[in-house]
Amino acid sequence: MGLALKDDIIKAISIITERTGEEWAPLKDIYREVELIQGKENANDGASVRETIERYCKSSEHFGGTELFVVKEKRSGLYKLAHEETDEERALKKSIEFFNKEDDNAYNSEYISLRQAFLDKFPIKSLETIDVEKYALGHEGYKDSFCYWLETRLEKFGNIHGSFANKFGVYFGRLGEDKENKWRWTKWTDGNFEVVREELVKLVIAGERLDLESITENKLSPMFKGKILVTYFPDKYPNIFSYEHVKYFLKKLGETEYPPLEVAKQRLLQIKNRNSTMKKWSNLKFSNFLYSTFSEVMLLDKKTIDEETPEIVGKELTLTQSSGLYVRTQASPDDEGSEKVEKKKYKPDYLKATEYKTRTGASGEKAVFDFERKHLIESGHQDLAEKVIHVSKEDDSKGYDVLSFDPETGAEKHIEVKSTKARSSKKVSFYITINEIKQLMTDDKHIIYYITDIYGEHPGIKQLDSEQLKKNFAQLSCPVLFQVNFSEQ
Repeated sequence: MGLALKDDIIKAISIITERTGEEWAPLKDIYREVELIQGKENANDGASVRETIERYCKSSEHFGGTELFVVKEKRSGLYKLAHEETDEERALKKSIEFFNKEDDNAYNSEYISLRQAFLDKFPIKSLETIDVEKYALGHEGYKDSFCYWLETRLEKFGNIHGSFANKFGVYFGRLGEDKENKWRWTKWTDGNFEVVREELVKLVIAGERLDLESITENKLSPMFKGKILVTYFPDKYPNIFSYEHVKYFLKKLGETEYPPLEVAKQRLLQIKNRNSTMKKWSNLKFSNFLYSTFSEVMLLDKKTIDEETPEIVGKELTLTQSSGLYVRTQASPDDEGSEKVEKKKYKPDYLKATEYKTRTGASGEKAVFDFERKHLIESGHQDLAEKVIHVSKEDDSKGYDVLSFDPETGAEKHIEVKSTKARSSKKVSFYITINEIKQLMTDDKHIIYYITDIYGEHPGIKQLDSEQLKKNFAQLSCPVLFQVNFSEQ
């Protein structure tokens, strides 16, 4: 026992995590891997391995560790190799220690008093009968309304200013060049306050149950929903209402995946509660800590944050084959060497298009990576699932995005992913580069998946007909970029 066994355990965990793609290694797998490294005749027994691990491990605070191992949950038997703390992680720990000394009463007492005044005026039961005058902004006496309280009187505890009043569903006032003061309605309300009231009541019921899917589907605006939920249920939701801010904070706390808004907010609270210091804080204090520590978020452009933190797809994907296609491929008219055609004057926003492609592309690739792993596991091929690789995450030169395997033959699949937020349609258009075309023409393992409605309720994958695409591309010259249009007959 000693340093030799310690080194073998380090090597074993490294092998396991690299092979599985998981961060944590189960204890039973560590035993088995150490035995393979040392040879059965010379292997240390399980008790020695366990004793050595426990000697060098410490409980995880999520932000790394300085010992040999960090244990996720002692009873779970999951271990990972610790890493040297970065300057950013050390700064974060100091921020937590400093903020922990803050006097909670400095803002808690005011919050408790104001929130209680709101609850006395608008108890949950009263929402079932609230009328439009008690609810909306703009009319005479609106400064005592439900919306005014949430937006203005409770502003210090979560700011939802900065967007139009139609986020509430209805308000009284002017609209653009129409200077007449009258009731203004968001389209989904059909000009009927009963619709607004019904959504409000459904939101509070879902919020109490932590029913994230129903909260997401609720028609009130995300920012307004967030303020309502945290006011009625402060122990269940953070005082953060911007999706971009939530994703930015997740990134600064070490996360690399960014689920939809409501799930992402809960993930923030999970991180809070994994930390022995922060778990004692109220959600309000935690939210204030994030905005204080990462105050630069208020100055960052939303598009920049979105590009760095692409949303992952949260719904189940269904693969369909696109058979019987009519495919038309053409050189992009914006490329040099393509035929010049007369067209209306128009200057495309290439930067905006690139930002959109980057966000949806990264989300689509991650969705396909997860889909392929899950499909192989469900087909009884855990060994193949562990070999699936998100290739383009490390190397864009391969000409495809995901390496996977056919569950029936075990043959490699080189998957190029194209994705869009548009809903599934028989007519689809996307761009494909010359490098991707070369891969398609020369690689018989190459296939193209096209994901539709990537952030919606019913995302799906179409596998395109590679042979038909090859025939069409073979007839064209070779500009840098092609456009593909296809429709199912």
